[in-house]
Amino acid sequence: MLGSLLARLRRRTPFQPRAGQLLSVVAEGGGFAVMKVLAVDAGGVHGRLYVQRFAARPSMADAGELEVAPFGPEHDAPFSIGHMPLSHRAFASFQPQVMGEQPVTEEELDGWHMWRDASGGYF
Repeated sequence: MLGSLLARLRRRTPFQPRAGQLLSVVAEGGGFAVMKVLAVDAGGVHGRLYVQRFAARPSMADAGELEVAPFGPEHDAPFSIGHMPLSHRAFASFQPQVMGEQPVTEEELDGWHMWRDASGGYF
């Protein structure tokens, strides 16, 4: 019985992200952040990383009003970005967990359009 259960767990399908999912992800430097999946293609996952940071994995109730903030030495804010093209492997390293879903807006896709038009790569 235990062997059968372990075999089923090993066959489990890996997480399949889809556009509109809000995910809690492991943040650089510790803690957690929220990422929205903008698009998924054969090369990877296109995400929007919000500036808010949390000590524990957030839920939709914790997320509140999510923002992308300027980043750099002149700004005192954690890293956030409107469009981040991640290879499937890089995306998985964030250890994503689904919090909920929201429709992707055209405004949120501005960076994705620029990336596509420039034939951009993935991190």
